[in-house]
Amino acid sequence: MPTDKGPEIDLKELRIYPVKNLPPAIPLDKRVNHMITTEAYTLASTGIKKNTELKHLVKNNEKLFREEMDGLKLWRITETIESLRAASTSFRSSKFQELKKNSTKRSSFRKFTRIASEDNPIRIEDINHSILVQRIKASPSALAAIEEADQALSKNKKCLAKAKRADVESAHFGVWGDFDLGLFETRETEELADKGGNLWNATAQPALQEIAFYATHLNPEAAGNLRKMDITENVQRKHGAIKEKSLNPATDLFYAVAINRKQKTDGIIHQDWADTKSFFNAAMAYGNNYESGWFILWQLKVAIEMKRGDIMFFYGSFLAHNVVDIIGIRNSIDCFTHKSVLDWWNRIDKESNTNLNHKKRKAEDDFEDEENGISTKKIRDADIKKDITKMSNKELKKNGLLVS
Repeated sequence: MPTDKGPEIDLKELRIYPVKNLPPAIPLDKRVNHMITTEAYTLASTGIKKNTELKHLVKNNEKLFREEMDGLKLWRITETIESLRAASTSFRSSKFQELKKNSTKRSSFRKFTRIASEDNPIRIEDINHSILVQRIKASPSALAAIEEADQALSKNKKCLAKAKRADVESAHFGVWGDFDLGLFETRETEELADKGGNLWNATAQPALQEIAFYATHLNPEAAGNLRKMDITENVQRKHGAIKEKSLNPATDLFYAVAINRKQKTDGIIHQDWADTKSFFNAAMAYGNNYESGWFILWQLKVAIEMKRGDIMFFYGSFLAHNVVDIIGIRNSIDCFTHKSVLDWWNRIDKESNTNLNHKKRKAEDDFEDEENGISTKKIRDADIKKDITKMSNKELKKNGLLVS
């Protein structure tokens, strides 16, 4: 068994407890300024032309978010998000294998803290008040949109495949990333662009936009980092991404979305190892024949009930999870971003900055040489074998290198 190189976290000692007195809210204007500073909202992402209008929009949206958080029930764990993130190593790590082994024992999660579904939003924070999990009820319009989109998808059996982690039908829309190959669309996005794929995305937009709205206000720093990724057509073509394809985020913020349909049995415990550890996954349960299921987060030792229309924000990359005790037929979507997409963009961004700095230094050197009477451009173009530092002014002028 490979050794686990993560920090020593004794999950047996981790406790989760309810917080009776909520901490005071951050002043509204301070929060608004923070969301603009982190670029969670920008002129480009909103289509707004004036900063004053942008600030007005963010202020109204933050007010709306706070209204939706009214009646929040808060839980806290005796660990930090950093320690949980660092402890997540790989599928073969001893800690994950232990969790996987325990997941087969019904008694293991029967002892977990159980949080029933209700209209009030539920939040789990770490000991430093960083948000780990958030459950929110979708609006009726968002739920209706995702269920209407599901009808469009059900007509296109070609894109539905059997998932590995549960006995369900699944499909993926959005963008994958490869460090060498660049970005590319999922098979379903590419094959069904005109056969239901785009129709699903267009019909589901009210739900996807609502999910992106909540995610932005729950973690504006990470949302801002995603929105800074300017994946233009020129960048796509230069660095190997598929030409003439829409490589935009599938959900305005998340770069991909998985659809899982017709789940009746317990899902298999897993972590989404390929997803970024810096931002949430967002799962939404739906289906007219779905009543409820229990969403288990193994490291946190908590089981949260998810009913039709519940949205769960959580870090699937380092929190092992699955759904059990399903009543009815469960459909769900999972919005996420693969780490490879961010790695690809960071590489491109780094290369662009390196090239920009190189050009800047080169321009400064050229300017300095021109000031000293030497034509740098002609030096580069001429085929001169002799070291110019040893040339006399007469030799420089003869070779056209002396600026008159």
